[in-house]
Amino acid sequence: MRINKIALSLLLGGLIVNSSVLANHKSSTSDEQIGKAVDRTIDRYPELDDDVNFKVEDGCVTLTGKVDNSAEKQQAARLISNIAGVREIENRLEIESR
Repeated sequence: MRINKIALSLLLGGLIVNSSVLANHKSSTSDEQIGKAVDRTIDRYPELDDDVNFKVEDGCVTLTGKVDNSAEKQQAARLISNIAGVREIENRLEIESR
């Protein structure tokens, strides 16, 4: 009986350790994954799609390019801030003067 309890404890302990390792692994989002998500997000908004460029480094997304107005500049940053793994946004978008 005691051997069964020890074996069960080891088994459960291993499952707990393994699940926490998996949880930590899944929670870290790579720059490549963030970049793909940023690209998909920008593609959904025609007003941003052609003129907004980005770079991802260590979870920091740098936005560059030109937009028509401050609302579009704010919209781009707001959309990107909702992406998993994004730690910081450097919004270097310029407002195009007409």
